[in-house]
Amino acid sequence: MLHADPWKSLKPISFVALGALGLRALWSFVKLAMPREAMYELRDVLPVVDGGLIFVAVVATMVLLGMGASAARKIHGPVGFHPALAALSFLVPFANVILPALAMRQVWKAKSPHRSEALVWAWWGLYVVHTIMNMARVALPIPYLGLLILLGLVGVWGAVVYFVGIAPAQAAGPAPGPWAPQGYPQPPHAAHYPHANMQPGYPAQPQPGYPAQPQPGYPAQPQPGYPAQPQPGYPAQPQPSYSTQPAGGFGAPGHAPPGAPPQGPTWGNGQT
Repeated sequence: MLHADPWKSLKPISFVALGALGLRALWSFVKLAMPREAMYELRDVLPVVDGGLIFVAVVATMVLLGMGASAARKIHGPVGFHPALAALSFLVPFANVILPALAMRQVWKAKSPHRSEALVWAWWGLYVVHTIMNMARVALPIPYLGLLILLGLVGVWGAVVYFVGIAPAQAAGPAPGPWAPQGYPQPPHAAHYPHANMQPGYPAQPQPGYPAQPQPGYPAQPQPGYPAQPQPGYPAQPQPSYSTQPAGGFGAPGHAPPGAPPQGPTWGNGQT
């Protein structure tokens, strides 16, 4: 029986977070188009809407972290942050300066082990800067710099939520290299040694300058200049004779056995 994918449970809360972030970005453009008189009349409402949308995005992200840590434990075992600690990482005093980023990094690497985590740190850096600006109400010397930081935070935040909660999970294991097709990872030296790219079930091909090596179940082929070696189960092949004796042995004409009188042409007087 196939087990359900634990990452699928993160999709609903991910859409909630993305919706809140999208509305926050849209609300920024709405305020930008408002006349001064309308903004003055709504001066008490605007901060509530700004903070409310970010609050919804933070709560959805907290739930996403808790569910993501639980899914990671189902796959990799009880390692890393406990789901409760990951979900409440935004609320831990002093530790909430870095704890949410570490919890998000853990879920990120559990789901996408081959994807760079730079996006996680970019999200957290922009979040910290945006929070400090809102709490200190710093007057920025560059016009619309605060809006650019907010839009950058919303965009990076949305990308992190998408990869953690919606994008397909990556398979664990070594990342495939350029020297081998997907599914057949090869060591780095395979690109320099062709025999390392052999697939199981296929005999090795001879390399230029090297005699072919016999494979199990295949008789060795003779190499030019070398006599063939007998194989187990195969009769030896006769080799060309390199002896100085005639092919017919001692009984052949022109060759007498040891102790026999010399032979030669017969002359008219009967002498040889």
